[in-house]
Amino acid sequence: MEARIIIWLQSLACDWLDAIFWIITKLGEENFYLLLFLLAYVCYNKKFAIKLMYYYLISVGVNALIKVIVARPRPYVSNSEITNRLPASGYSFPSGHTQGYYLSASVVSAEWYIRNKEKTVSTKLSIAIALLLMGVAVMISRMYWGQHYLSDVLTAMIIAIALVVLLEFVMNKMPESIKSAIFSSRATIILGGVAGVVLIVMGCLNVFVGFASAKVYKFVGVFVAIGISELIFKKIVKKDFNTTIGTRLINALLICLLVLPINLVFGNIVAIPKWLYCVIYFAVAMICINIFPMVVNKFVKRDDVNEKSNCK
Repeated sequence: MEARIIIWLQSLACDWLDAIFWIITKLGEENFYLLLFLLAYVCYNKKFAIKLMYYYLISVGVNALIKVIVARPRPYVSNSEITNRLPASGYSFPSGHTQGYYLSASVVSAEWYIRNKEKTVSTKLSIAIALLLMGVAVMISRMYWGQHYLSDVLTAMIIAIALVVLLEFVMNKMPESIKSAIFSSRATIILGGVAGVVLIVMGCLNVFVGFASAKVYKFVGVFVAIGISELIFKKIVKKDFNTTIGTRLINALLICLLVLPINLVFGNIVAIPKWLYCVIYFAVAMICINIFPMVVNKFVKRDDVNEKSNCK
C-alpha cells in the first residue's frame, strides 16, 4: 500500500514538479536549520537561537537512534518500481527531513505565540494551518523523491511535535537560575563542544552515513564559531550593535545572500571532502555572527553622525 503511494506520486513526475519539490524538501534539511539559527542568533534573540539549536541536536540524536534500531531500507532499495530521484543514503524510518521541518516550525510558532498573545484566534489559526500545509508538502516531497514511506513521514511529524511539547514542558518547569545557567556563554561553549564531539563520534560509528555525514562537520564548524565568538571575539569587539528593525533586516539580508548560495553550491553542485564542510561553515558562521553586525553597525553609526552634523 505505502509503496503504491510512492509509485503513483512518481508517475506524476515532470520538470516543474521536480523544481517545486526540490525547493520544498530543502525546508527539512540541516542547511535550512543552520540558516534559521544564524538569523535568530544575529537578528532576533541569542537565547532563542541557542534553544533552537539544542532542540535540533536532540531531535537529530533521537532520529539517528531510531533509524539504527529499526534499520528500515529506503523504498527504492526495497522496491524496484520506485526510483531514487534524489541522492540519499542511510535508513528510511523515520524521515529526518520531515522531523527537522516540524521541529523548526513547532519551535518558531511556539515562540511567536508566546510573544504575540494579543493576536486574534483567526490569525494564530491561519499561521498554524499555513505551517501545517507546508509540512504536508515536505512529507509529500520525501515520498515523491522515493526516499520515504508514508509511515516514515507521519511518524517523524509526531516525534518532532512530541519532542517540542516535552522540551517546552521541561523548560517551563525549570527554575530561572538553571535556565540562565544553561543559556550563559560558558554553558553554550561547553554544551556546544560536547554536542560537537558527540556528533563526530556518531559519525565515526557510521550512525550518520553517506550524504548525512556532511551534517556532522557543518554543525561542528558552527559550534566552533560560536565558541570563539563567545570566548575571544566578544572581548575584542563590544557588542553594542544597533538593534533597530532596519539593521536587523540588513543583517538578515546579508546572511541570506551569503548562506543560500553556499548551501546551493556545496550541497548540490560542487563535491568536496566532508571535513571541508567544517571549515566552510565555521567561516560562514564567523562572518554572520561577527563581521556582518560590525559592518552594519559601523555604517549606521556613521549615518547617525552625519545626520546630527547636518542638523547642526
